[in-house]
Amino acid sequence: MKCLRVAYADFWPNFDQEDNFFSRVLSDEYRLVPSNDPEICFHSCYGFSYRRFRCKRIFYTAECRRPNFDESDWALTFDRDVPHPRHYRLPYYAWVPQLSEVFNPKRLEEISEKERFCNFIYSNPRPQERKEFFKLLSAYRHVESGGKVFNNIGGEIPGGFAGKIEFMRQFKFSIAFENVSYPGY
Repeated sequence: MKCLRVAYADFWPNFDQEDNFFSRVLSDEYRLVPSNDPEICFHSCYGFSYRRFRCKRIFYTAECRRPNFDESDWALTFDRDVPHPRHYRLPYYAWVPQLSEVFNPKRLEEISEKERFCNFIYSNPRPQERKEFFKLLSAYRHVESGGKVFNNIGGEIPGGFAGKIEFMRQFKFSIAFENVSYPGY
């Protein structure tokens, strides 16, 4: 199996550099070797350390950010409207196993068996539409908030990402507004 030197730069906290979407796809064909002199650098939008690598750079973001093709050879994003031949649409929920499981359509009987109504897990207080929706829905029926915004469960949900997924599984519905509105995001 051919070796491929790779680097990961500027991803979110707790990004697993050994077990992630990119490593799983490539490991069928390559033995991946972490390197400070990579052949390919996968990078995201949380910094600029990727600029130190002189190799093929592949940009990925789950945020509402457009790729800069002057600094990246390829881009994988949520965006439906990037008219560029080196862009591929790859929304976050499509490759994160825990999210694809949560977002798979469920039979109505499975949803109706759940006793808890709806959850809301946000820490960014800026998006007004999201807060207004929470207030309106909460006037109808209790919505459990486990983030910093409108927290009503006695503290934030423990366990990081896995804890949030476990929390969400207990409910019929989740309020899932993004921080900004943009086509495809």
